[in-house]
Amino acid sequence: MLLFDPLYDALVNVFIEHPKLSTQELHKYVNKEISVSLPNLYKVIGKLLDEQILIKESWKLSLHRRRIEEFCETGDKFKKIHLEAPLHSIELKEGEMVNFQANSIKDIDGIRWDAFLNVHRLHDASEAMYVYHAHPYYALWMYKTEMAFFTAIQKNGTAYLLFSDTWFLDKYWADLYKKAGIENVAISKKHPFLQDGYCINVVWEYILEFVYPKTISEYFKVFFSSVHDIKQFNKELFGKIFEMKGECKITLRRNKKDAEMFKKEIKKYFIK
Repeated sequence: MLLFDPLYDALVNVFIEHPKLSTQELHKYVNKEISVSLPNLYKVIGKLLDEQILIKESWKLSLHRRRIEEFCETGDKFKKIHLEAPLHSIELKEGEMVNFQANSIKDIDGIRWDAFLNVHRLHDASEAMYVYHAHPYYALWMYKTEMAFFTAIQKNGTAYLLFSDTWFLDKYWADLYKKAGIENVAISKKHPFLQDGYCINVVWEYILEFVYPKTISEYFKVFFSSVHDIKQFNKELFGKIFEMKGECKITLRRNKKDAEMFKKEIKKYFIK
C-alpha cells in the first residue's frame, strides 16, 4: 500500500463517492483534489492493479472487494481503540500546565490528538480553533487524517490554520487544504511565531504547544528547503524524520491571557 501518498488518498476518496469509473472519469475527479497528469495517473493505476487494490471490469475501475473489507475492518478497530476508549482527563485550572514526553514525534503524536480532542470536547464544539504550524508537517505526513479532522471541525465550528510562507511545500499544501474545502487557511512571510519546528493549537483558554528538538527541526528545514516541485517530494524519507529519536515534549496549559494573545495574532491574517 502507498502510505502517506496524497495521490493514493485522493484516489481512495474518489472511489468512496464514485464506486466505478473509467480512467478518464477518475482523472477528472482526482484533479479536483490534487493535480496529476494522465500519464502519471496511468502509472499509479497500474501499480494499484498489480497490488490488487483496484480491479478493472469492462473498462471500469473500482476498489477491490477485499480491500474494501480491510478498510472497514481497520476503521472499526480504529474507532474502538481511539474514539471509544476513555480519554485522559485534562481539565486544568487557570495557570496550570501539563507536559507530555516521548522519544520521537511519531510516538508523541497520539498524545497530541488525545490531549487536543479532550480539550475540544470539554467545551462548546462551536468554539473557534486557532492553529499555527511553522510548516505543514502533519499535512505532509498524514494528509487524509488532517483533512478529515479539520473538515469535521468546520461542520460545527471554525478553524483558522496559519502556516509560514517560506518554501514551495508551504504554499502547495495550503492550496490543498483550500481545495479540500477547508475555508480559513492562510500563509505569511512575516513568521508571527517561531519560523521552524513549532506548532501551536489554541481553543478556548487552552494552549497546546510543541517545539521540535533542534536536530529534528534542522532535518525538516533541510527537507523543506530542498523541494521546489511536488515531484521532488520523497514521502518515505519525510516520514523517517518523524521516527528520529529525540526528547519530544508537548505542553498543554490553560492561560486565558496568553490564549487571547495567540488568537488575536493568528486571527489578524484572516481579516479581509
